[in-house]
Amino acid sequence: MELYFDQYNNLVFSGITTEYVLCVGDPSPSPTRTPTVSITPSITPTRTTTPSLTPSISITPTMSSTPTMSITPSMSITTSVTPTISITPSMSITPSMSITPSMSITPSMSITPSMSITPSETPSITPSISISSTPSLTPSITPSLTLSSTPTPTPSMNAIWQGLLNYWRLNETSGTTTTEVLNSYSGTLTGNASFNSGGKSGYCVNFTSASNTYINLGNINSFERTDSWTYSIWFKQSSAGFYRTLLKKQSSDEGGYQLVIRDTNKIFAALTAGNGTYNVMDNNSTVLNSTTNWYHIVWTYDGSSLYTGHKLYINGGDDTGTGSGNLNASIVTTQALYSGQNSLADSDRFLGLVDEIACWNRVLSSTEVSTLYNSGNGIFY
Repeated sequence: MELYFDQYNNLVFSGITTEYVLCVGDPSPSPTRTPTVSITPSITPTRTTTPSLTPSISITPTMSSTPTMSITPSMSITTSVTPTISITPSMSITPSMSITPSMSITPSMSITPSMSITPSETPSITPSISISSTPSLTPSITPSLTLSSTPTPTPSMNAIWQGLLNYWRLNETSGTTTTEVLNSYSGTLTGNASFNSGGKSGYCVNFTSASNTYINLGNINSFERTDSWTYSIWFKQSSAGFYRTLLKKQSSDEGGYQLVIRDTNKIFAALTAGNGTYNVMDNNSTVLNSTTNWYHIVWTYDGSSLYTGHKLYINGGDDTGTGSGNLNASIVTTQALYSGQNSLADSDRFLGLVDEIACWNRVLSSTEVSTLYNSGNGIFY
Protein backbone atom coordinates (compact mmCIF):
# COMPACT_ATOMS: atom_id res chain seq x y z
CA MET A 1 0.00 0.00 0.00
CA GLU A 2 1.19 3.45 -0.94
CA LEU A 3 0.11 6.83 0.51
CA TYR A 4 0.48 10.17 -1.40
CA PHE A 5 -1.18 13.47 -2.34
CA ASP A 6 -2.42 14.00 -5.82
CA GLN A 7 -2.38 17.19 -7.80
CA TYR A 8 -5.55 18.39 -6.13
CA ASN A 9 -4.11 17.93 -2.60
CA ASN A 10 -6.26 14.86 -1.98
CA LEU A 11 -4.74 12.08 0.17
CA VAL A 12 -4.61 8.91 -1.93
CA PHE A 13 -4.31 5.35 -0.52
CA SER A 14 -3.13 2.96 -3.18
CA GLY A 15 -3.22 -0.82 -2.81
CA ILE A 16 -2.77 -3.64 -5.18
CA THR A 17 -6.21 -3.38 -6.83
CA THR A 18 -7.89 -0.62 -4.99
CA GLU A 19 -7.33 3.15 -4.86
CA TYR A 20 -8.93 5.34 -2.23
CA VAL A 21 -9.15 9.12 -2.46
CA LEU A 22 -9.68 11.32 0.54
CA CYS A 23 -10.87 14.78 -0.49
CA VAL A 24 -9.20 17.27 1.75
CA GLY A 25 -10.85 20.29 0.11
CA ASP A 26 -13.48 21.02 -2.61
CA PRO A 27 -12.12 21.09 -6.05
CA SER A 28 -12.00 24.38 -7.78
CA PRO A 29 -15.34 25.01 -9.43
CA SER A 30 -15.57 25.02 -13.14
CA PRO A 31 -15.90 28.38 -14.68
CA THR A 32 -19.44 29.45 -15.27
CA ARG A 33 -20.27 29.68 -18.94
CA THR A 34 -22.73 32.33 -19.97
CA PRO A 35 -23.64 31.94 -23.62
CA THR A 36 -25.44 34.78 -25.23
CA VAL A 37 -27.93 34.09 -28.00
CA SER A 38 -29.41 36.85 -30.14
CA ILE A 39 -32.07 35.98 -32.66
CA THR A 40 -33.56 38.66 -34.94
CA PRO A 41 -36.07 37.19 -37.38
CA SER A 42 -37.48 39.56 -40.00
CA ILE A 43 -40.95 38.87 -41.32
CA THR A 44 -42.33 40.92 -44.20
CA PRO A 45 -45.74 39.72 -45.43
CA THR A 46 -46.69 40.85 -48.91
CA ARG A 47 -50.16 42.45 -48.92
CA THR A 48 -51.99 45.45 -50.28
CA THR A 49 -51.46 46.78 -46.76
CA THR A 50 -47.73 46.17 -46.08
CA PRO A 51 -46.94 45.48 -42.41
CA SER A 52 -43.31 45.16 -41.39
CA LEU A 53 -42.58 43.22 -38.18
CA THR A 54 -39.09 43.15 -36.67
CA PRO A 55 -39.19 41.60 -33.22
CA SER A 56 -35.92 41.68 -31.25
CA ILE A 57 -35.36 38.73 -28.86
CA SER A 58 -32.51 38.72 -26.36
CA ILE A 59 -31.96 35.64 -24.16
CA THR A 60 -29.31 35.31 -21.40
CA PRO A 61 -29.50 31.86 -19.77
CA THR A 62 -27.04 30.72 -17.01
CA MET A 63 -26.13 27.22 -15.93
CA SER A 64 -27.26 27.79 -12.38
CA SER A 65 -30.43 29.85 -12.75
CA THR A 66 -33.69 30.15 -14.57
CA PRO A 67 -33.08 31.78 -17.92
CA THR A 68 -34.66 35.14 -18.58
CA MET A 69 -36.12 36.24 -21.87
CA SER A 70 -36.97 39.69 -23.17
CA ILE A 71 -39.08 40.08 -26.32
CA THR A 72 -39.46 43.52 -27.77
CA PRO A 73 -41.55 43.34 -30.95
CA SER A 74 -41.69 46.41 -33.09
CA MET A 75 -44.18 46.72 -35.83
CA SER A 76 -44.98 49.45 -38.36
CA ILE A 77 -47.92 49.37 -40.73
CA THR A 78 -47.90 51.65 -43.72
CA THR A 79 -51.09 51.74 -45.74
CA SER A 80 -51.19 53.88 -48.83
CA VAL A 81 -54.53 54.30 -50.59
CA THR A 82 -54.70 56.70 -53.48
CA PRO A 83 -58.12 56.66 -55.18
CA THR A 84 -58.09 58.48 -58.49
CA ILE A 85 -61.25 59.86 -60.02
CA SER A 86 -61.17 61.56 -63.39
CA ILE A 87 -64.37 63.12 -64.71
CA THR A 88 -63.97 65.11 -67.93
CA PRO A 89 -67.31 66.34 -69.30
CA SER A 90 -67.14 67.66 -72.85
CA MET A 91 -69.39 70.67 -72.84
CA SER A 92 -69.33 74.35 -73.70
CA ILE A 93 -69.99 75.32 -70.11
CA THR A 94 -67.95 75.14 -66.92
CA PRO A 95 -69.41 72.42 -64.61
CA SER A 96 -69.26 72.63 -60.82
CA MET A 97 -68.16 69.34 -59.21
CA SER A 98 -68.18 68.13 -55.59
CA ILE A 99 -66.48 64.80 -54.66
CA THR A 100 -66.68 63.52 -51.06
CA PRO A 101 -64.70 60.28 -50.59
CA SER A 102 -65.09 58.32 -47.33
CA MET A 103 -62.69 55.57 -46.25
CA SER A 104 -62.34 53.18 -43.32
CA ILE A 105 -59.22 51.07 -42.55
CA THR A 106 -59.29 48.51 -39.70
CA PRO A 107 -56.04 46.51 -39.50
CA SER A 108 -55.76 43.82 -36.78
CA MET A 109 -52.66 41.86 -35.72
CA SER A 110 -51.80 39.36 -32.99
CA ILE A 111 -48.33 38.06 -32.04
CA THR A 112 -48.01 34.92 -29.90
CA PRO A 113 -44.37 33.96 -29.26
CA SER A 114 -43.67 30.66 -27.52
CA MET A 115 -40.26 29.50 -26.32
CA SER A 116 -38.79 26.50 -24.55
CA ILE A 117 -35.24 26.53 -23.12
CA THR A 118 -33.23 23.54 -21.85
CA PRO A 119 -30.17 25.00 -20.14
CA SER A 120 -27.03 23.13 -20.91
CA GLU A 121 -23.65 23.88 -22.32
CA THR A 122 -25.54 24.78 -25.56
CA PRO A 123 -29.06 26.10 -24.90
CA SER A 124 -31.71 25.27 -27.48
CA ILE A 125 -34.20 28.01 -28.28
CA THR A 126 -37.16 27.47 -30.60
CA PRO A 127 -39.20 30.66 -30.94
CA SER A 128 -42.59 30.36 -32.60
CA ILE A 129 -44.18 33.56 -33.83
CA SER A 130 -47.66 33.70 -35.37
CA ILE A 131 -48.86 36.84 -37.10
CA SER A 132 -52.46 37.29 -38.09
CA SER A 133 -53.10 40.52 -39.98
CA THR A 134 -56.42 41.06 -41.62
CA PRO A 135 -56.67 44.69 -42.64
CA SER A 136 -60.04 45.70 -43.92
CA LEU A 137 -59.91 48.44 -46.50
CA THR A 138 -63.29 49.59 -47.75
CA PRO A 139 -63.09 52.87 -49.67
CA SER A 140 -66.46 54.36 -50.44
CA ILE A 141 -66.41 57.20 -52.97
CA THR A 142 -69.59 58.89 -54.08
CA PRO A 143 -68.88 61.64 -56.65
CA SER A 144 -71.56 64.25 -57.00
CA LEU A 145 -71.67 66.19 -60.28
CA THR A 146 -73.97 69.19 -60.39
CA LEU A 147 -74.34 71.26 -63.55
CA SER A 148 -76.30 74.44 -63.17
CA SER A 149 -75.90 76.58 -66.22
CA THR A 150 -78.02 77.75 -69.07
CA PRO A 151 -75.47 78.59 -71.76
CA THR A 152 -76.27 81.34 -74.20
CA PRO A 153 -74.39 80.92 -77.47
CA THR A 154 -72.19 83.89 -78.28
CA PRO A 155 -71.48 84.30 -81.99
CA SER A 156 -67.88 84.67 -82.95
CA MET A 157 -66.71 87.43 -85.25
CA ASN A 158 -66.05 84.72 -87.86
CA ALA A 159 -69.76 83.77 -87.75
CA ILE A 160 -70.75 87.41 -88.23
CA TRP A 161 -68.77 87.33 -91.48
CA GLN A 162 -71.63 85.33 -93.00
CA GLY A 163 -73.53 87.40 -95.55
CA LEU A 164 -71.25 90.44 -95.29
CA LEU A 165 -71.53 92.34 -98.59
CA ASN A 166 -69.19 95.27 -98.03
CA TYR A 167 -67.21 96.90 -95.27
CA TRP A 168 -65.85 100.43 -95.34
CA ARG A 169 -63.22 100.86 -92.65
CA LEU A 170 -62.51 104.47 -93.72
CA ASN A 171 -59.01 103.96 -92.37
CA GLU A 172 -57.05 105.88 -94.99
CA THR A 173 -54.87 108.67 -93.69
CA SER A 174 -54.95 111.12 -96.60
CA GLY A 175 -56.37 111.77 -100.04
CA THR A 176 -59.99 111.66 -101.22
CA THR A 177 -60.43 107.94 -102.03
CA THR A 178 -61.52 105.21 -99.65
CA THR A 179 -61.46 101.50 -100.57
CA GLU A 180 -63.94 98.88 -99.40
CA VAL A 181 -62.03 95.93 -97.92
CA LEU A 182 -63.96 92.97 -99.36
CA ASN A 183 -64.56 93.90 -103.01
CA SER A 184 -62.21 96.87 -103.43
CA TYR A 185 -65.03 99.25 -104.31
CA SER A 186 -63.83 102.86 -104.43
CA GLY A 187 -65.57 105.65 -102.57
CA THR A 188 -64.90 109.35 -103.09
CA LEU A 189 -64.71 112.05 -100.43
CA THR A 190 -66.38 115.21 -101.73
CA GLY A 191 -66.31 118.84 -100.56
CA ASN A 192 -64.65 119.34 -97.19
CA ALA A 193 -64.89 115.64 -96.18
CA SER A 194 -61.48 114.45 -94.97
CA PHE A 195 -59.81 111.62 -93.13
CA ASN A 196 -59.35 112.15 -89.40
CA SER A 197 -57.23 110.29 -86.84
CA GLY A 198 -59.89 110.43 -84.12
CA GLY A 199 -61.97 107.49 -85.37
CA LYS A 200 -63.70 104.79 -83.40
CA SER A 201 -61.13 102.38 -84.82
CA GLY A 202 -58.10 104.10 -86.29
CA TYR A 203 -59.00 106.80 -88.79
CA CYS A 204 -62.47 107.95 -89.85
CA VAL A 205 -64.09 110.60 -92.09
CA ASN A 206 -64.84 114.09 -90.81
CA PHE A 207 -67.71 116.17 -92.26
CA THR A 208 -67.71 119.95 -91.81
CA SER A 209 -70.43 122.51 -92.42
CA ALA A 210 -69.37 123.24 -96.02
CA SER A 211 -71.95 122.51 -98.71
CA ASN A 212 -71.79 119.33 -100.80
CA THR A 213 -69.65 117.53 -98.25
CA TYR A 214 -70.24 113.73 -98.28
CA ILE A 215 -68.83 110.31 -99.29
CA ASN A 216 -70.03 108.85 -102.58
CA LEU A 217 -69.81 105.07 -102.05
CA GLY A 218 -70.96 104.22 -105.60
CA ASN A 219 -73.94 102.40 -107.07
CA ILE A 220 -73.91 99.41 -104.72
CA ASN A 221 -76.47 97.57 -102.56
CA SER A 222 -79.43 98.15 -104.92
CA PHE A 223 -81.91 96.28 -102.76
CA GLU A 224 -85.51 95.40 -103.62
CA ARG A 225 -88.30 95.65 -101.04
CA THR A 226 -88.37 91.85 -100.85
CA ASP A 227 -84.67 91.64 -99.94
CA SER A 228 -83.41 91.48 -96.36
CA TRP A 229 -80.37 93.39 -95.12
CA THR A 230 -78.47 94.92 -92.22
CA TYR A 231 -76.53 98.19 -92.05
CA SER A 232 -74.09 99.08 -89.27
CA ILE A 233 -72.46 102.50 -88.74
CA TRP A 234 -70.60 104.39 -85.99
CA PHE A 235 -70.83 108.18 -85.68
CA LYS A 236 -69.96 111.06 -83.36
CA GLN A 237 -71.75 114.27 -84.25
CA SER A 238 -70.50 117.81 -83.67
CA SER A 239 -73.95 119.38 -83.91
CA ALA A 240 -77.54 118.20 -83.38
CA GLY A 241 -81.17 119.35 -83.63
CA PHE A 242 -81.77 119.12 -87.42
CA TYR A 243 -82.10 116.50 -90.15
CA ARG A 244 -78.76 114.85 -90.87
CA THR A 245 -78.04 111.96 -93.21
CA LEU A 246 -76.13 108.86 -92.14
CA LEU A 247 -76.88 106.73 -95.25
CA LYS A 248 -79.09 107.43 -98.27
CA LYS A 249 -79.60 105.71 -101.64
CA GLN A 250 -82.64 107.31 -103.20
CA SER A 251 -83.71 109.15 -106.35
CA SER A 252 -86.79 111.26 -106.96
CA ASP A 253 -88.39 108.93 -109.49
CA GLU A 254 -87.11 105.46 -108.59
CA GLY A 255 -87.44 105.35 -104.84
CA GLY A 256 -84.80 103.84 -102.55
CA TYR A 257 -83.96 103.82 -98.84
CA GLN A 258 -82.43 106.09 -96.20
CA LEU A 259 -81.19 106.17 -92.60
CA VAL A 260 -81.27 109.67 -91.09
CA ILE A 261 -81.46 111.49 -87.75
CA ARG A 262 -84.55 113.68 -87.38
CA ASP A 263 -84.62 117.16 -85.91
CA THR A 264 -86.00 115.45 -82.78
CA ASN A 265 -82.63 113.66 -82.46
CA LYS A 266 -84.16 110.24 -83.12
CA ILE A 267 -83.30 107.69 -85.81
CA PHE A 268 -85.60 107.45 -88.84
CA ALA A 269 -85.45 104.55 -91.36
CA ALA A 270 -87.54 104.64 -94.52
CA LEU A 271 -88.16 102.71 -97.76
CA THR A 272 -89.79 104.53 -100.69
CA ALA A 273 -91.22 103.00 -103.87
CA GLY A 274 -91.32 104.66 -107.29
CA ASN A 275 -95.13 104.92 -107.11
CA GLY A 276 -95.00 106.92 -103.90
CA THR A 277 -95.78 104.19 -101.36
CA TYR A 278 -93.43 103.87 -98.40
CA ASN A 279 -92.88 102.43 -94.97
CA VAL A 280 -91.01 104.13 -92.13
CA MET A 281 -89.76 103.30 -88.65
CA ASP A 282 -88.51 105.53 -85.83
CA ASN A 283 -86.51 104.46 -82.80
CA ASN A 284 -88.39 104.31 -79.54
CA SER A 285 -86.83 106.32 -76.73
CA THR A 286 -83.13 107.01 -77.17
CA VAL A 287 -82.38 110.66 -77.88
CA LEU A 288 -79.19 111.14 -79.91
CA ASN A 289 -78.16 114.60 -78.81
CA SER A 290 -74.64 114.04 -77.45
CA THR A 291 -71.77 115.75 -79.26
CA THR A 292 -69.04 114.00 -77.25
CA ASN A 293 -70.04 110.31 -77.39
CA TRP A 294 -69.82 107.72 -80.16
CA TYR A 295 -73.11 106.07 -81.19
CA HIS A 296 -73.47 102.64 -82.83
CA ILE A 297 -76.54 102.25 -85.07
CA VAL A 298 -77.71 98.96 -86.61
CA TRP A 299 -80.70 98.89 -88.98
CA THR A 300 -82.21 95.56 -90.11
CA TYR A 301 -85.01 94.90 -92.59
CA ASP A 302 -86.57 91.47 -93.24
CA GLY A 303 -87.93 91.89 -96.81
CA SER A 304 -91.60 91.77 -95.76
CA SER A 305 -92.54 95.15 -97.39
CA LEU A 306 -94.09 96.03 -94.00
CA TYR A 307 -93.00 98.73 -91.57
CA THR A 308 -92.92 96.02 -88.89
CA GLY A 309 -90.04 94.43 -90.82
CA HIS A 310 -87.66 97.12 -89.53
CA LYS A 311 -85.58 96.99 -86.36
CA LEU A 312 -83.37 99.76 -84.98
CA TYR A 313 -80.56 99.07 -82.50
CA ILE A 314 -78.68 101.81 -80.63
CA ASN A 315 -75.45 100.95 -78.80
CA GLY A 316 -76.20 97.23 -78.89
CA GLY A 317 -79.80 97.40 -77.63
CA ASP A 318 -83.08 97.04 -79.53
CA ASP A 319 -84.78 100.45 -79.54
CA THR A 320 -87.36 99.86 -82.27
CA GLY A 321 -90.29 102.24 -81.90
CA THR A 322 -93.40 102.98 -83.93
CA GLY A 323 -93.81 102.98 -87.72
CA SER A 324 -96.32 103.10 -90.52
CA GLY A 325 -96.91 102.25 -94.18
CA ASN A 326 -96.56 99.23 -96.44
CA LEU A 327 -94.91 98.87 -99.84
CA ASN A 328 -96.48 97.51 -103.02
CA ALA A 329 -93.95 98.56 -105.69
CA SER A 330 -90.23 98.36 -106.42
CA ILE A 331 -87.69 100.42 -104.49
CA VAL A 332 -84.68 99.61 -106.72
CA THR A 333 -82.64 102.64 -107.80
CA THR A 334 -79.43 103.31 -109.71
CA GLN A 335 -78.62 106.27 -107.48
CA ALA A 336 -75.28 106.06 -105.64
CA LEU A 337 -75.13 105.38 -101.92
CA TYR A 338 -74.23 108.54 -99.96
CA SER A 339 -73.06 109.12 -96.42
CA GLY A 340 -73.09 112.62 -94.88
CA GLN A 341 -75.63 114.30 -97.16
CA ASN A 342 -78.97 113.83 -98.95
CA SER A 343 -78.44 112.10 -102.30
CA LEU A 344 -81.22 114.19 -103.85
CA ALA A 345 -79.99 117.65 -102.93
CA ASP A 346 -77.45 119.66 -100.97
CA SER A 347 -79.35 119.28 -97.71
CA ASP A 348 -79.65 117.24 -94.53
CA ARG A 349 -75.89 117.36 -94.03
CA PHE A 350 -74.32 115.44 -91.16
CA LEU A 351 -71.67 117.29 -89.12
CA GLY A 352 -69.07 115.23 -87.28
CA LEU A 353 -67.25 111.90 -87.61
CA VAL A 354 -68.39 108.69 -89.34
CA ASP A 355 -66.60 105.32 -89.11
CA GLU A 356 -66.92 101.57 -89.79
CA ILE A 357 -69.78 101.30 -92.35
CA ALA A 358 -70.82 97.69 -93.07
CA CYS A 359 -73.68 95.98 -94.93
CA TRP A 360 -75.00 92.36 -94.89
CA ASN A 361 -77.52 90.61 -97.15
CA ARG A 362 -79.28 89.11 -94.13
CA VAL A 363 -80.86 90.17 -90.85
CA LEU A 364 -78.43 90.03 -87.94
CA SER A 365 -79.78 88.66 -84.68
CA SER A 366 -79.95 90.77 -81.55
CA THR A 367 -77.08 88.69 -80.11
CA GLU A 368 -74.91 89.42 -83.15
CA VAL A 369 -75.72 93.11 -82.89
CA SER A 370 -74.69 93.09 -79.24
CA THR A 371 -71.43 91.35 -80.20
CA LEU A 372 -70.68 94.02 -82.78
CA TYR A 373 -71.21 96.80 -80.29
CA ASN A 374 -69.31 95.15 -77.44
CA SER A 375 -66.34 94.19 -79.60
CA GLY A 376 -64.66 97.37 -78.40
CA ASN A 377 -63.10 99.67 -80.96
CA GLY A 378 -65.44 99.39 -83.89
CA ILE A 379 -66.15 96.15 -85.67
CA PHE A 380 -63.55 93.76 -87.02
CA TYR A 381 -64.13 91.10 -89.66
